Amino acid sequence: MENNEFEYNSNDESDSQDEDVEANECNSEEEEIDIEKKRKWSTNTDGPNKKLKGDELPKSLYKQPSAEEMSRLRETEQLFNSNLFRLQIDQLLDEVKIKDKYKKLFYTWFDSLKELLEGLHEYEITISDLSVKQKKKFLNRLFTNYNSNIKTDLDLLIKLKKPQSPTLLGLVKFLPVQGAKFKVDIAVHIPEDCLLPGDYLNNRFRVKQSYYATYLYLNIKKSDLSSDVKCTEGVIEIRPNFSNKILVFLHVLPPENYFKTVRFLPTQNNIRCNLFDSPYQFDEASLRETGTPFYNTHFLHNVTLAQNNRLVEDTLSSLKNIQDGVKLLIIWLQQRELYDNAYGFSDELLTQTILYLTLKRKLNKHMSSYQVVRIVWIFLGTTNWHENPISICEDIKDDVYKDFKAQFDVVFLDQSGSYNLAAFLHYDVYMKIRSEAQLAVTFLDNITFDSFSDLFINKMSSELQYDALLILQDEDCFQNVFNFASIDEKNRHVGFYRHIIIKTLLKFLHKGLNKRVSQIVPISSKDLTNGSFNEITFGLTLDPQHAFSLIEKGPEANTSEAHEFKKFWGELSEIRRFVDGAICEAVYFPAKNVQEKRHIFRNILNFIVKHKLKIEKHYIVAHQFEDMISLKDENSLSLGTCEENSLNVIIAFDEISKEMRDAKLPLIITAVKGASQTFCYTSTYPPTPCVNKLKKGVTIYQNNNIVFKDSLKCDAVPRYVEAVECVIHLGMNSKWPQNLQALRYIQLGFYIELSKYLQSKKIISNVRRDCLDVLYKGFVFRFYIYNPREITELRKYTQTDGTVAFKDTAESIQMEYKLQFVPQIIGALHGIQSENPCFGPTSCLIKQWMRAQMIDEYHIPDIVIDLLNAYLFIDSAPYRTTNLPQIGFLRFLKFVAHCDWNLQLIIVNFNNELTKESIDEFQTKFQQARHEFPTLAILTSYDSDKFACSKNCTVEILNRLATLAKCTYTIVQQGIADSNLAINELFVANFQGYNVIIRLKPFLNSKKSQNSVSIKHEDAAKRIPVVNFVPVENYVKELRDHYGNLALFFYNPHGGNVIGVLWKPTIFESKQFKISNIDGRKVDQNNLVLNTEAVIEDFSILGNGLVESIKKVS
Repeated sequence: MENNEFEYNSNDESDSQDEDVEANECNSEEEEIDIEKKRKWSTNTDGPNKKLKGDELPKSLYKQPSAEEMSRLRETEQLFNSNLFRLQIDQLLDEVKIKDKYKKLFYTWFDSLKELLEGLHEYEITISDLSVKQKKKFLNRLFTNYNSNIKTDLDLLIKLKKPQSPTLLGLVKFLPVQGAKFKVDIAVHIPEDCLLPGDYLNNRFRVKQSYYATYLYLNIKKSDLSSDVKCTEGVIEIRPNFSNKILVFLHVLPPENYFKTVRFLPTQNNIRCNLFDSPYQFDEASLRETGTPFYNTHFLHNVTLAQNNRLVEDTLSSLKNIQDGVKLLIIWLQQRELYDNAYGFSDELLTQTILYLTLKRKLNKHMSSYQVVRIVWIFLGTTNWHENPISICEDIKDDVYKDFKAQFDVVFLDQSGSYNLAAFLHYDVYMKIRSEAQLAVTFLDNITFDSFSDLFINKMSSELQYDALLILQDEDCFQNVFNFASIDEKNRHVGFYRHIIIKTLLKFLHKGLNKRVSQIVPISSKDLTNGSFNEITFGLTLDPQHAFSLIEKGPEANTSEAHEFKKFWGELSEIRRFVDGAICEAVYFPAKNVQEKRHIFRNILNFIVKHKLKIEKHYIVAHQFEDMISLKDENSLSLGTCEENSLNVIIAFDEISKEMRDAKLPLIITAVKGASQTFCYTSTYPPTPCVNKLKKGVTIYQNNNIVFKDSLKCDAVPRYVEAVECVIHLGMNSKWPQNLQALRYIQLGFYIELSKYLQSKKIISNVRRDCLDVLYKGFVFRFYIYNPREITELRKYTQTDGTVAFKDTAESIQMEYKLQFVPQIIGALHGIQSENPCFGPTSCLIKQWMRAQMIDEYHIPDIVIDLLNAYLFIDSAPYRTTNLPQIGFLRFLKFVAHCDWNLQLIIVNFNNELTKESIDEFQTKFQQARHEFPTLAILTSYDSDKFACSKNCTVEILNRLATLAKCTYTIVQQGIADSNLAINELFVANFQGYNVIIRLKPFLNSKKSQNSVSIKHEDAAKRIPVVNFVPVENYVKELRDHYGNLALFFYNPHGGNVIGVLWKPTIFESKQFKISNIDGRKVDQNNLVLNTEAVIEDFSILGNGLVESIKKVS
């Protein structure tokens, strides 16, 4: 699934430069192929094209496994999750492995780079002189191309001399990066003559570093070594001229051991004045007395980079499996957007983590890449670098750890004991990575499904990872937020304001949301040229235990903490007495329904951003789609989603089913089960209590029922009333007759007796031939009897020899599906709803969207949608289970857009009832006999392998659904990027492509106002109304029954007044004049062709009185 998301295909030969490289090796490869063919053909004397019979197969196929094969098998059993997992890892590593020819080309290019650097011209000039036009053109170009905004306190003498010989950095020289490319890091050391011992102060080295990097940049750009080159502060990004697959990062570093690391401990001060061109102000007077830990750490990165990489290479260069493990971890982090960006893990931090585990003997050369990855995940998931710092340097005293913990959220010291590798890693980002590592181990331990794709293949975009996104925008670059920080904090972060601003934002968000969120992760920001930024995005993961609480309980009243709480919340805070007798400050968030409870955290975010942080603009991505399933009153005010109305139906059902089970009847009722979507909260429009009201001129009273006055003349229809379907289970009885008709008469008699019993309880009911309608508390319940004997009788037939046999028939399958399978599925779905309260609204949202695209239940039944959604909730990998319907809906879109139904068997394993062995058995059968399964194969533990619910889903409809889902998801992504997510247009059908458009009269559509609920207090109905009457559905059913062989029909069952007709391509073929071919055709030159005009006229006649107009489009 979703293999197209994988971006690490190093074998993509799309670049013209790479094609030239390929051509150079074609001849040698063809020769190798010819030799290999000769070897194979030499084993078959009859020629290469003769097929070998079973007894003529090579004897080597029957040989005992070799020692090498047995060794590999034992290794797989001991070192890998499974044989399949090992094959997948091997294939993935092969795809991210750079070819040897590119390595050769790179090392040739690297030699050319060395020659270039050795032949550079040398210059000396002061910064002030650079601003004046120079005779040497290069110096003028140097001044023009210098783009750093870093300042220093002196007019420095810039010496530009030939660098020391460049060296390669890193354990893995060619690290895989997104976009089918590889990354190579090279270190270039500035000569000692270019620096002074005091350059560690006041940005002096950073200014010289930037000028030196610009010096190298201009010379490389002038040469023919690169097709593209960019220069940022101290780093040059080069795209070599021989291939677009490789990115080279040239790091400009100070000479080794030139600066002492003790000068850069976190308590040391190395900035004495404001040298940064930024909008943020701080107190210069107190700056000298404060340590500059972040400036020092940034400096130490340059000082220690080469030495740290050398230790990594010396320790791990010979350990191939560990190097492969690094590649896998990089891919894992990249797929979660947690690697090599402003907020995630860096190359250095990851490799140093591997180094730490190796030095601690947690990793060794005998481990497989799978074991390396697993141990790293366990290590990340079980340690806490915030509370218990770690260090590669062993002789670190507790006082040193204490100093680092006072300055940084996360502490991981390198071999020098002075450089914190995780200094710029936010605590919340670290906890996110820690959480993902724990989740990865959980996926590995779950042997019931293949976790490889979820760990390494599927890309997790931010709108799918998090329950909500908070986008903050401020033209003043968050100066208000910066001013919330203390003077000491501002001084400690001098030059690195982004870190303190984000830290302050996180502090306020955590204080307001408290336990309602488990994660608030900074994701991305829009940077400006002066080092500041004006937009940042946070991802929020809610805690379902606390997120929707109405009360934010504070500390006990009349304490200092209570004063702080009241100061934060202002007028919202009030003193409340709780059940345990405590009197505390608290904030109450009123909510009338579940939907409003889901909005509480959004209201808190609005309060924090507007009133506390005073940020001018923000955008929250969380609830936009919920408006599409929100029920409205007559004034278009929201009454919530499906939960309240569904719960009302369930309460009424529990009461009426209890009355039935208490009935003293000849046949004992053992159970009553719900068979409607309402019972699992997935009905988009759950039934509401109907009122005792006639439709004037349309309906009349008749006994206990409301019926049509004249069924032939109908200018209006009553409001749609859904009958809630239920199933009655009877106790075992051996006296059931063997005759099907007699059995059904007994069931009818039971309905009559049950109706009499209910009548004695003042409950209105109406007996039908195959069911019993009951009106209770305004709801109409339709009860069916589930009798296994009836299904057995339907399956029974007599063979030619007179013996009785049993075989599934269409009627028996349908009855078993409706009366046995559906109630079981509804019960299981109800269990998922109990565990995940947003499951039901998510299904409702999916149905609303799908039906709005005119894909009705005939094409994809509601229960299929529920099962697909349940599949994503049960097996939510690679994500955590969502807490909001909108995220569940977006995940469904992504799943449908990229799922290959031909290769994937959807296994909905309720309560883990299917064992690993049975799942493997079904998977094997599915792969070996795919033609025996329906196009959309959904397997549960309740329907064995009959696939009754999805057998009618066609490949054409599924392809259409995938296209719609992909387009919808793309629009949503763009809307989030623009902070303007307009959703109404996504729920409007596109009529382009249909051949015929049939428009219906709106006043004859009983579902036209289905999402509008009456709130008037009227008497509940005392007569059973007209139920399940939808003229539009009846008309579409007749069209399909009569013309389903000619066309496909599409409409929106949620009140749509338009039917789209799409001709089947095969009907336009002319056919021979035969009686079997004459339907819907006319004679044309002795052949029969489709008579479209006559068929369209038949559509109109069939819908006489209901059809408003018919338009032939094509």
